Amino acid sequence: MKLGIGRFALNQLNLFRRLVVIVHLKEFSLELDKLTFDLIWEKSLIY
Repeated sequence: MKLGIGRFALNQLNLFRRLVVIVHLKEFSLELDKLTFDLIWEKSLIY
């Protein structure tokens, strides 16, 4: 019985970790979008 509970807890942890990773990835991609936008903007200003 203990093993089942442990597995369940592990699954919960993995789900939580995935959620955290997804949120971080979204924020990170937003930052990347800003960076690429700035780079493109600067290049278009130079040319």
